[in-house]
Amino acid sequence: MLIAVDDTDSVNGNCTTYLITEFIRELSQDMDIIGNPRLVRLNPAVPWKTRGNGALVLEVGIGNGPGKKIGEIGGRDVLCFRSGTSSADPKDVLERLIPILMGNRSDTSDPGLIVSDVRPDPSFYRRGVTTILDRDEIGRELDRIGAATFTAGNGRGLVGALCAMSWIPGDSTFELLAYRKKERWGTERTFEPLSVKRMEESFPRRLIHGTGNWRSRQ
Repeated sequence: MLIAVDDTDSVNGNCTTYLITEFIRELSQDMDIIGNPRLVRLNPAVPWKTRGNGALVLEVGIGNGPGKKIGEIGGRDVLCFRSGTSSADPKDVLERLIPILMGNRSDTSDPGLIVSDVRPDPSFYRRGVTTILDRDEIGRELDRIGAATFTAGNGRGLVGALCAMSWIPGDSTFELLAYRKKERWGTERTFEPLSVKRMEESFPRRLIHGTGNWRSRQ
């Protein structure tokens, strides 16, 4: 089962990658993460982008074989699995995620959330990188695959979410993300610059799906 979301942040705050962390916190109670969570970059020339125009995709189900640690949430290891099978109704998963999305979106954002057992046509990814797609066409594809969807604002995030969901994982880089505790949000950021170098040197280059360079964000 694939989950994709786009457009929950604004120039004043919030972060869609953080939202995916909260999705994982909720769903990992009774589901496994299949493959690595994905930040999929789309058309950098879209005029209404917030920053880098990236949408988030997560695959969940019942994992097959041993899992590998990809992070921690609340002191609990988060594992991902190479493959798995779908384990829930997309509409039920959507209902679990809507309150989390609404609690972690900027008021001026236009989020779109998609949950689907079927991947959209892969051509939507490349078109999402190189063109600006019509909302009606996105709606027809969502109907074709029988996806469960939710929007807020004008719902423009459905476009990026569908294009990101259509991407078939191949070459990729990796990010190591760490989020500050909520009580520190909005305060001055302080960190030891050498800690970034030590982090780069400490983590293995080979991960569950090939190789890549770690990039850290403080």
